[in-house]
Amino acid sequence: MEHKSYHDHRIGPEPRSFWTRYVFSQDHKVIAIQYMVTALLVGALGMALSWAMRLELAFPGTLDAGQY
Repeated sequence: MEHKSYHDHRIGPEPRSFWTRYVFSQDHKVIAIQYMVTALLVGALGMALSWAMRLELAFPGTLDAGQY
C-alpha cells in the first residue's frame, strides 16, 4: 500500500489563470475592478485628447494633420 502525503490532496478549486479570473469573471468584486480600470483608462484617454485640443486652440498649427 502506497502512502500519500498531505500535499497530494488539493482542497478547493484549481488555480485559475489571469485570463479566466479577470476577463470572464462573474464575481461582483472582480466586475467592479473591471469597471474601475475601464473608467480610469477612458478618463485618461479623454484627458489626453482634451489637452491636444486645447493645445491646438492655444497655438494654431502646432499639431499637423500628419501627427494625428
